[in-house]
Amino acid sequence: MFTEQREPSPRKKLRWSAALLLAGFLLGSLLPSLGGEVRAASQRQSIFLGDVVISEFRTSSPDSGYDEFVEIFNRTNAPVVMTGWEIRRSSSGGKAYHVYDFPSGFSLEAGQYYLIASSAYSGGVTPDFVPVKDIKVADDGGVALLDDFDEIVDAVGMDSESAYVEGDPLAPLSGNSYARMDNGCTDTGDNSADFFLQAPSDPQNSTSIPIKCLKVVNVTSTSEDDTYQEGDLIEITVQFSSNVNVTGFPTLLLETGTTDQKAIYSSGRGSDTLTFNYTVQEGDVSADLDYVDSNSLSLNGGTIIGAVGDADLTLPEPGDVGSLSDNKDIVVDNQVPPSTVSFTRYEPSKSITNEDILIFRVTF
Repeated sequence: MFTEQREPSPRKKLRWSAALLLAGFLLGSLLPSLGGEVRAASQRQSIFLGDVVISEFRTSSPDSGYDEFVEIFNRTNAPVVMTGWEIRRSSSGGKAYHVYDFPSGFSLEAGQYYLIASSAYSGGVTPDFVPVKDIKVADDGGVALLDDFDEIVDAVGMDSESAYVEGDPLAPLSGNSYARMDNGCTDTGDNSADFFLQAPSDPQNSTSIPIKCLKVVNVTSTSEDDTYQEGDLIEITVQFSSNVNVTGFPTLLLETGTTDQKAIYSSGRGSDTLTFNYTVQEGDVSADLDYVDSNSLSLNGGTIIGAVGDADLTLPEPGDVGSLSDNKDIVVDNQVPPSTVSFTRYEPSKSITNEDILIFRVTF
């Protein structure tokens, strides 16, 4: 027998008499252990872009209607204590049910995943927890993560009438899984934009490699594609996945010939794009300016921090999509004349010819 739970109100304001409040509290405390129906928290008022999200879930597999799992992910670069948090599921009609309580003292580490799976789960990654009762998320239902105030931290649904959905719902599942974009890092508050459908695959668990969500997504320049010489200023911009704050003067090491030069941070604090200034020095040369390697961005004793913690400073590999040389054609000329010049007939290559036009290759 399932007992209906009183709808939780934000921050549990006192709206009832002492007697009714006590009765409601005692009744509500029994429901998780009974696995009974509950009403959704004030979902449309309380949803926000959570630091901990549902990163992947499956409601069934081609072999079993109960081969299901829910994977969560800590998007931040700091531990999140989840004592009193829980997972709930919803039918397409809006009824909500308790699924799982996180144990007292439980902490999800920075960039860590956590996997809850049913007893019929067939994946190759070991679940962190298997509930006594199956998860039983309907193919057209929804699932939500709630904090210890019964506020919805994250929700995803496959029907607009589900108690748990953000923005536009996903299409009902059938044997596949939905995974959140960018390894769980994307969270716009719209399910249809945040998730993609994928064939059955193994999710992540608490032992999987941690992921940093705050990272470099593009390196380019506000300076024109041109040739620059000694004394010229070149502005290089490094774009992150979200806004960052900066202390000190981080540097970006550039490939400039015999001596590599550093571009120094100049502006952008509080935005997602930082500007670094580089002044061409005597002897600098580059046919297509870029940084030295993917580790060329250095804190230099400072910090680059966002709302989800320290940034991952790894850059796109030089020449790859998103790198400086991929985005721009900036030439650095050291103005040193060539020491040798050679001419080679290039076309036609035969020594004797009746061609009217000869093409030579000139090598400096």
